[in-house]
Amino acid sequence: MRVAPLILDVSPIVWRGACAGAEEREPHLVVKRIIERIVSEHTDCKSVVAALDCPGPTWRHLAYQAYKGQREPAPTAVRETYKFHLKPMLMELGISWYHFPMA
Repeated sequence: MRVAPLILDVSPIVWRGACAGAEEREPHLVVKRIIERIVSEHTDCKSVVAALDCPGPTWRHLAYQAYKGQREPAPTAVRETYKFHLKPMLMELGISWYHFPMA
């Protein structure tokens, strides 16, 4: 029997984890614990892959210019997790990642 890989949609994990851990000194560690927990619950998967959105505009921005126009900027904990911690964390956990083009 062939087992499919576990594919993690990392964006909601980063948002929830970093925002929940924003009061902590290192909120990215909350994100790491969430990812570790998800992976530990899927012992039947032989591999884990993280799906990341590409930075920049998506096809939604092209179709509707005001898409996310009213949205507040991402909290500092989320931005810092993406910018400084996410890829090293995934490497440490042995998780490959892929950027999926959106446009």
